[in-house]
Amino acid sequence: MEKLSTTLTSNDLSICINEYFTALINCITSWSGDVLKFAGDAVFVSFPPTSPSTEDPILRLALAARCAEAIVTTLSDYKPTLSDHKLNVHCGVAFAAGKFHVVGAPNIPRAEILLVGEVISAVAEAEVQAGLGEVYCCPATQQALGSRSSLLCSRTSPLNINLYPDPPPAKSIEQKLTASQQVSVALKPFAHETVIGTLEDGGTLQPELRPVYTIFLKAERPPGTELNQEFLQRIMEISGEEVALAGGNIRQFILDDKGMVLIFTFGLLHAVFKGMAQGSIMFSASLADRLFGELGLRIRIGITFGHVYCGIVGSPTRHEFAVMGSTVNLAARLMCSKCDDNKAVNIVIDEATVDNSIKSNLQFEPLEPITAKGFSEKVKIFTIVTSTRKPARRASTTIFTGASFSVAEGEVVNNFVGRSKELYDILEAKEEEKARFLTLVGEGGIGKSTLALKVVEEMKDRCEEKILVLSGQCDGRGILPFSATKRIVVSLLKELKADSVRGVKKLAEELGFASDIVLPTLNLFGLSMEGGEGKVVMKDIVSFVAALFTLPTPRKIIVLDDAHDIDTDSLALLRSISQMNQPITGILTSRRTDGPNLTKTYNLPPFTEATITQMLLAEMLSSGSTNATKTTMPKKKMPEKKPKKKRASMTDKNILSSSSSSEGNHKRSSLAFSGASVSADLLQITGGNPLFLSEVVELILHTDLITRGGFRDAVEWREDKKEEREAMLDVVCSFNNVSELILSKLDVLSGETRFFIQEAAVIGRCFSVRDMHLLGWNEQDIEDCVTELEEAGIVEEDEERATDNRMMDAQEDVLNVPHYKFSHQVYASSIYNKQLSNVVSKVHLRYATQLALHQKALNQEPTNSSLAVQLQHLSATTKFCKSAAVATVLAERYSKLALYEYAITCCGLALATKSDEEEDEAEACVSRIRLIVQQAKCHLSLSDKKKGTELYEEAKSLYDQGFAGGIVQDASIVFPIISGLTLALKWGTIRDDENATFEKNLVNAFIESAHAFGDMAHVTRALALKGVMNQRLGLWEKALEAEDELEECYDVSLTSKICEAYGSDRAAQSVTLSPQWVWVMEGKKATQRVEQALNKGVALLERPELERRNVHNKVMMLFPLIALWFSITDKREENMTRAKSLWQKHVVDAIEEFYDKESKIFFTSLLLPMKFFLDLAVDAEVCAEEVGERREFLLDMMESRSLEDGTFQTMDESE
Repeated sequence: MEKLSTTLTSNDLSICINEYFTALINCITSWSGDVLKFAGDAVFVSFPPTSPSTEDPILRLALAARCAEAIVTTLSDYKPTLSDHKLNVHCGVAFAAGKFHVVGAPNIPRAEILLVGEVISAVAEAEVQAGLGEVYCCPATQQALGSRSSLLCSRTSPLNINLYPDPPPAKSIEQKLTASQQVSVALKPFAHETVIGTLEDGGTLQPELRPVYTIFLKAERPPGTELNQEFLQRIMEISGEEVALAGGNIRQFILDDKGMVLIFTFGLLHAVFKGMAQGSIMFSASLADRLFGELGLRIRIGITFGHVYCGIVGSPTRHEFAVMGSTVNLAARLMCSKCDDNKAVNIVIDEATVDNSIKSNLQFEPLEPITAKGFSEKVKIFTIVTSTRKPARRASTTIFTGASFSVAEGEVVNNFVGRSKELYDILEAKEEEKARFLTLVGEGGIGKSTLALKVVEEMKDRCEEKILVLSGQCDGRGILPFSATKRIVVSLLKELKADSVRGVKKLAEELGFASDIVLPTLNLFGLSMEGGEGKVVMKDIVSFVAALFTLPTPRKIIVLDDAHDIDTDSLALLRSISQMNQPITGILTSRRTDGPNLTKTYNLPPFTEATITQMLLAEMLSSGSTNATKTTMPKKKMPEKKPKKKRASMTDKNILSSSSSSEGNHKRSSLAFSGASVSADLLQITGGNPLFLSEVVELILHTDLITRGGFRDAVEWREDKKEEREAMLDVVCSFNNVSELILSKLDVLSGETRFFIQEAAVIGRCFSVRDMHLLGWNEQDIEDCVTELEEAGIVEEDEERATDNRMMDAQEDVLNVPHYKFSHQVYASSIYNKQLSNVVSKVHLRYATQLALHQKALNQEPTNSSLAVQLQHLSATTKFCKSAAVATVLAERYSKLALYEYAITCCGLALATKSDEEEDEAEACVSRIRLIVQQAKCHLSLSDKKKGTELYEEAKSLYDQGFAGGIVQDASIVFPIISGLTLALKWGTIRDDENATFEKNLVNAFIESAHAFGDMAHVTRALALKGVMNQRLGLWEKALEAEDELEECYDVSLTSKICEAYGSDRAAQSVTLSPQWVWVMEGKKATQRVEQALNKGVALLERPELERRNVHNKVMMLFPLIALWFSITDKREENMTRAKSLWQKHVVDAIEEFYDKESKIFFTSLLLPMKFFLDLAVDAEVCAEEVGERREFLLDMMESRSLEDGTFQTMDESE
């Protein structure tokens, strides 16, 4: 598994290892084996007597041998789902004396089972000899089994022993459950503290990625020391005492042929605390000193820091809590790296741990960099040289939430400090109209939203007239038009009392816009499901919506948060509004300097020492005392709830409860702070980030650590609380940024609430009760979790979003349910990013699936917004086919509306979705091709011929690979590709030679694949395309040959299948087109052969199998016949009378029968010009003036109309 750990993420590594371990453990248990211990990528297995029939030790040894044989046979060259690397296995089997010891540390409590004795060295001797896919045994085992060799078997050679037992019967599920219930109490000490804590919390242990310090300790006992119960117990006791004092966890105690190894961690759930970097180092030094001083053990330690997988490893029936990742492996390598043999204790530390300890007084000495597996460059390592190596007591951390501000709520900003200059500059610019639209730019948590809200508040105070604040927030999806400005426009319409389609049409009339623009506009903004047919001219809609802002209302202020994620149409709308001569101002916030460039940008810097001092003074003043007293930020008064059962833990105590005690020899090392300037220290800690500062300042006020100084506007640390101050600073210094501090706040929540907020973060920054219902949460649990989260300041009610849903045409089940949102985007992103991708993927899939089922149960057609939400979630899963299905529907809707950019984005989002092994390979391949073709068509509609051609070529390449590999079994996907590439040839974006070799090969490939699938509907379509190609190339005889071949295999009964695949019957259309080829071959004379061809075409046109409703098909069949009849001048009047009759019957009458007057189908626009044309051809007495009018109209229509295959038919005046 070494290669996996260096090539996969921690998340994917866990999936692969658990997949392999599940197969391995299933094999072991099927032979009555018992997994004693996991040791990295190895497992220790014993075969205890499970029944009277297995009391014989030789029988159990034979079972072990057969189990090993089954393992190497089935699990050699194993390819995990998520990796191309193959896993291999080898086994050692031993039969020797051994003894089990149970050692524990009562102060944790934590226990381990250790196996000692000859059996350890015997099995190690056998395992070392075994190569990949081999099973070796020790000499005693060889003799007991009667084997000819110590090589018992391999993956290619069978087991050869005297005793060859069958696998014993497996225990039933009922027996296993009964057994597990009986021993649950006894097993508790052997489970990891994180697991016990989570289960006692009432939660479910969720795997996650966490920043963790990992410590590997190897203990070498003095020669002659016996590994007895007392000795091993003392090692465990000392380790337990030290790790409990330091605030870490014992991961594992391993005893094998290499010696004794203990693994410790700092930073797991409920174990995030003050100064973990220096704490882990001092703990290691203190533990090493005690183990050497009391037991004479020589110690080698490796310490590393990094994000690792924390969760369950193993199979559903046998597993344990583990930490995994490259830094865990590195800690083991540092432990085994070259050391100073003259020292009894060697501690090797990685660079990341040293970097995180720079605020301590620890001193480090660099060592020679080492080469480590999985690292491309040499790893920098260090050792500790300071004598201050005693660990501090762990302080339980209760982190308090600072105030949160939201632009969307219009709340009042209390105790606004630190941005006076910025506020003044912006207000002055606004009053002088130098920056009617302004974008505030800065990193997350810098205070953009708070400043924007304060600007609005000040503008309202300065203005005598009423001000209308229209606020919104970008969602970052990019797959919904006007997603960023939807709430802004909804609020404006509410102010204008336009709460119905009729009301908006009245406004359109008042503004001079046609009423038919209203329905498409409301449809795009999610305000109506009516209409939506026909193409949308986005430029006109932007103009109409912008014009709404000119209507009489109070002075308007537009506030848009997170504008770095703005969609293109919202940006166009805001730009149009900003250019109007109207008293409208706008304030946007963005994290990027390349965000929306409307007028001006204002970059927000971090806080300085002076502004931090202002912040401290303001908070102290609000507490009502010159000294800071215990206080917290004001919170909403919540209704009384039934108290939740919560596990008591150190995190529930005051932060200083354990650190303020002076008992014991473990004194803290002082931090590298001035101790005098509070502002300077806080600036060093937080980098001047206001959100980080708000968390720290509230913690300072809660613990009453500061006071007014001797000078005016000075704030100082309280000298009488120096130890408390150092404890508090150590807490916040253990976090590298505000995200890590926020994650620590989650650790003090109940297990159920942590699980709840993790799933809520997957939904997005905003979520509703209905959303959580879809994920399986009941009403009471939602209420309890939300209450705890509101009290922690992590979420707050989103009343405005609920109001918006009542205005919009939302589904009934979301109209009156509570809506919530994270109090800051950093909360949502931090919680989301800490979760494992496979866990997040499952939540995304569950939500998207339940949302679709929910809408189906309501018998509601999903809106574009609902489909966009489904697509957003499915694109984060490994279900490509599901994502592609939703994207296809949404892209087709957008294409019909001429919203091609959004269709392209939808397809791209689906194409980026991963695909797992459970998906059908053929379906996935065809779906991928269809999405690419859809993108190509959209690019062509946007006149991007080059990109369209590239996509068609990509689709052709994918199809060729799928066809050659026997994956693709659907010939219908070939035609759009062939058609697109044929167009590319006409445009010149693909070059062909004079013999049209590329095009011929293209068409022949279509025919070949259609024949290969044996589907005559596609074969006839391919032959029709061949005939048209030869016609275009002037190869009339070859065109007729293709037509003859087509007619041999074409049957009119195929028409419905052809139309289903291609929209119309191109084979039938080829039959009515071929008379023109005969006409040319006959020298453009009305010969009998031409007449026969015409009659054959008319006969096919009249066949009842051709659906009358498919007017498109009939028109395409009639056009070439009408054109040829018109060309036969000696029978023109007779032929055109016939043409007029057929046109009336198959086109005009069919449209009147199947379509109403409001229907917008393509051929309704041809009715009038064709009537003019046919009347003109039949009636030669039409007056000259009317003829001229009809002729010009007809020419204009024919020149502007694009036929389905992309060619343009034009007619000159002579015709």
